[in-house]
Amino acid sequence: MIGDNLLDSSAERIAFVAGYVLYRALAVVVPVLPGLLFDWQAIRMLGWPLALLFAEVGVMIGAVTSFAIARHYREPVVRRFVRLEKLRDWEAKLPETDRLWAWVAVRLPSNVAFDLISYAAGLTQVPLRIFFWSTLFGNLPLMVAFFVATGKGIDTGRWGWYVGALCLLVAAMLVGVLVKRSKGRG
Repeated sequence: MIGDNLLDSSAERIAFVAGYVLYRALAVVVPVLPGLLFDWQAIRMLGWPLALLFAEVGVMIGAVTSFAIARHYREPVVRRFVRLEKLRDWEAKLPETDRLWAWVAVRLPSNVAFDLISYAAGLTQVPLRIFFWSTLFGNLPLMVAFFVATGKGIDTGRWGWYVGALCLLVAAMLVGVLVKRSKGRG
């Protein structure tokens, strides 16, 4: 079922993948672009495993680009999106040994604000290495859930888009509730 001969040549497939990765990166750098816009079609054309791989590559390129923009241009760019004082206070309280997992905890429930957090993180002292891995670990669970559910929906002829979106929404809400509860105990 993968592809359904929608991309007849390797040149068409390469062009589609390159455009898809570029769009997914741009959707992080430009927060008003919807990231999920072409995911359903990519899953249909490439199968969910490859679509997930290329989507995640694009998302990570976009996240690192946003982080780098914030690092280079600092507050004038990011001040429009984020309250910097709260961010700096939060980061100052983190023990060095917990930085990676603290950033993962921020990423998991906040996929809705994924783009803004990438910019905000660029203003902190977090090293690129920790930012990269926490972004990947924090983003991947919801991406996998969405792509698997949507892919299975497409394969079975059901409305995969709605199944995947519902799965993503429920997972995000559950993680958000768990994070709020853990903050209340701490």
